[in-house]
Amino acid sequence: MKIKWPLIFLCICAIFFYLIKLFTIKPHRWSGNGNLGLLIIFPTIPIILTSIILIIIYVYKLFKRKPKTIPAVTAISGILIIPLAWAEYAFIQQKIEALGGSYDNPESKLYRFPLLNQYTNDLFFNAYTFCGFVVFAILAAGAISLVQMKRAKK
Repeated sequence: MKIKWPLIFLCICAIFFYLIKLFTIKPHRWSGNGNLGLLIIFPTIPIILTSIILIIIYVYKLFKRKPKTIPAVTAISGILIIPLAWAEYAFIQQKIEALGGSYDNPESKLYRFPLLNQYTNDLFFNAYTFCGFVVFAILAAGAISLVQMKRAKK
């Protein structure tokens, strides 16, 4: 498999993430029209899953050709997950503060809304989660390759 399909799906995914950001209401505005971002979120999920699978397959095949890179790339991917998770957490905290507090605060714009709403679409679909699923796919391919290398040595 050439890099063409994983790259195409990543580009499509990035476009959908950007559209979700556009359909997420900014904290300083009020919304009464419902969550239009759901129209973008539902087709985004299968695209994300397809992207992850294609990345895993591509990286796994790459590791088969260059097995000496497996431990280093897997370790780097594992390490990269930590700052991505921290950045996502900080982003969520900042967004909740900008919206006036958490879901149990009557003064918050989130009060009486479900977890996924017109103000929080980009909590789940943003640059940190986009990079996170790419790094996760690389980490998964590395883990699969490492397990298969150990089995082959037995």
